[in-house]
Amino acid sequence: MREDTFGAIVIGGGLGGLLSAAQLLQRGKRVVVLERLPHCGGRFTAKTFQGVQVSTGAVHLVPFGSSGVLARMLRRLHIPHHFFDADVFASFHVHGKQIRSRGLLGAFKFLGMRQFFWFTRVGYLMFFRRLRADERDLRFAVWLSRHIDIKVNRELTAVF
Repeated sequence: MREDTFGAIVIGGGLGGLLSAAQLLQRGKRVVVLERLPHCGGRFTAKTFQGVQVSTGAVHLVPFGSSGVLARMLRRLHIPHHFFDADVFASFHVHGKQIRSRGLLGAFKFLGMRQFFWFTRVGYLMFFRRLRADERDLRFAVWLSRHIDIKVNRELTAVF
């Protein structure tokens, strides 16, 4: 086949590339996916390490379970799937302690009022505010240090 016989060429067979290709296929496009690795899935795969399956990344999409962005996308694409919803909103390992929270307000228990305020502010900046042009090339640690005092907010910094 010649390359001009495709309606789309997707570079990368990670989760985003595969879902993009699936959407394009559903719209009637001829799609080719190019992947440099010997397997698809990108960072949304698991490797066996000492007999245990260990996620290699992209698990940030899964914690929201059957109501999350990944599950909605899979439903829209009519891709069979099943999520086992957990009762944990977040789990953190901070200063040698494992802390689990069943909801956003659960973070208040280990952060305290002052750091919880900064936690919600950083969440707002991350999810609801457009990134400024001068922040686009910053490492996350540098970006965070511009918005909170990382020396005073040690637990919060550890969470992020």
